[in-house]
Amino acid sequence: MKKGLVFALLFAFYSLLFGANSYMIETHIYKNKKLIDSPSIIAPFKKAGFAEAKIGENRYELLIQIDEEKNGIVTIYTNLTLNGKFHKQKAKIPLKEKVDINLDDIRLNVRIIPYK
Repeated sequence: MKKGLVFALLFAFYSLLFGANSYMIETHIYKNKKLIDSPSIIAPFKKAGFAEAKIGENRYELLIQIDEEKNGIVTIYTNLTLNGKFHKQKAKIPLKEKVDINLDDIRLNVRIIPYK
């Protein structure tokens, strides 16, 4: 969890320093309707944001990259490894709205907010 926070702070500093468009990605990871974690990630445009943690019996690594923004819709690529099982998904979602992305028995709730 601390490593994810350090990455988020580094991305935020990079964005402020170089003026890159960045996004705050709020997530909730559910397995079988049980909340595993709720990491928030800051990711510059076209660069992956990263979070990882071990919570109880669950260990995950989450990478999310925003690849396109057009008319308030963003295209994201999601890579989630949960307890050794890899899940990958591409989705188009509206900015600032909570959207569920289903990855087999995993539900990833995502909201993307422009971040400067």
